[in-house]
Order: sequence, then C-alpha cells, then structure tokens
Amino acid sequence: MHIPESDWKQFRPLRDKALANLCDTVLTEIIATTADDALSSHQKYLKIYDRIQDYNGQMGRIFDGYSRSRALSQLAMIHSHHLLEPEEFAGLSDSTREYLAQCHL
Repeated sequence: MHIPESDWKQFRPLRDKALANLCDTVLTEIIATTADDALSSHQKYLKIYDRIQDYNGQMGRIFDGYSRSRALSQLAMIHSHHLLEPEEFAGLSDSTREYLAQCHL
C-alpha cells in the first residue's frame, strides 16, 4: 500500500510530534530514576543507561529512514506504540486509518 499524497503532507508533523512525545517519555523516566533515593548513584546510572539503550533501539526502528516509502510503516509503529493520541490520526485518509487499525506491530 502506498501513502496517499494528502497523508504524506501530514506525515512530517505527525512524525515530529510522535518523536517529541517519545523523548518526553524518556526524559520523564530519567527524572524519576534520578529522584529515586532507594537507588545508589551507580544503580541510577546503570538503569538510565539501560533504558536509553532500549529507547534508542525503539527510536531507530520507528523513526530512522524518513521517506515516503517508509511512511505507512512508520505511522503504523507510531500508532502501535501509542505515541500520538487517537484523534491526532483523524486528519488522515480513511484508507490510511483503516490500515493503521489493522496493524498490530
């Protein structure tokens, strides 16, 4: 399936918002970890390091390779990881929204 022109034009802002949301999630988790007095400084560092590694892989799978040919698969991953609110997909075409609803990544 190819992404319709109207959806391609909306893809960049949706992708940028999803990336910002994922970054906010990571930073919130880091703040919570650094505030956890039950962990030593070294434990905090290790936990943050591990989570950044995990999130870095996730970011790469979802966001690397900005291109029209990858746009639908990236939207599907953004959708499956709940990086945007459902109403943020409302401006996409019916065919793209149906495709996203069927994808379970």
